[in-house]
Amino acid sequence: MKIELAHDFIAKKIYEEASIEDKARARATKFLHDRYQHYLSSKNLLLTEREFIYIRPFIERMDLVRGEQAYIDESKKAIKKAKLMRRFKEVVLVALLSGIMFSTWGFWERQRFFHASQNLASAQDSIHTLLRNQKGNFLPSDLNKRISFEGDSLSPAAFFSTLQLKGKITNEQNEPISEALVQIMGAQVYTKEDGSYEFFLILPPQYIGKNMTLNISKTNYLPVSKSIDSDNPKMDAAFILVRE
Repeated sequence: MKIELAHDFIAKKIYEEASIEDKARARATKFLHDRYQHYLSSKNLLLTEREFIYIRPFIERMDLVRGEQAYIDESKKAIKKAKLMRRFKEVVLVALLSGIMFSTWGFWERQRFFHASQNLASAQDSIHTLLRNQKGNFLPSDLNKRISFEGDSLSPAAFFSTLQLKGKITNEQNEPISEALVQIMGAQVYTKEDGSYEFFLILPPQYIGKNMTLNISKTNYLPVSKSIDSDNPKMDAAFILVRE
């Protein structure tokens, strides 16, 4: 008697669970039939991603006609296409924001470089004007008498010097390389779009008459260095960078 009761209880539970699943499948099937009828009438009402997720667990056990199966396949394609479009828009948005940030940074860097070059050029002009006007009177008269070399008073040029250094950076195909880093004496500039660069340097006494190293570097290119003679006030140095 106990065995029969246990068997009946298990059978009842299996029937109830099967009945719940059948009811869920029946509801999903009816939902699909209704959506398909709307599609036939409107010709553009495909399943949404949520609706497809709802019916997907029951599709294999549904009694579907050929048209309904084609409707499901077309909906899947549309859902996949919509996903790809969303991802594409996200990538474009990220790229656009990155481009705006990079352009803004590049603009301010160029502005900073432009103003620095203008200030250095102005300082160089002032120095040249001062040298022309003073004509040896740059130092107080008593100091001129005390500071001498082999009996001759030191000229103002013995205390400082200026150097104008410019040039162009190209690749092996003679194409200009922009945004290449050019460094000398701790100062640095980036080449413009046409590959050109320019320095206006005021040299302290310890650098006058000595050779300085000009370094050029750019990502994916081999770095280049060149010795610069500080006694030459104006120099034009062009370089060719070779890819790594």
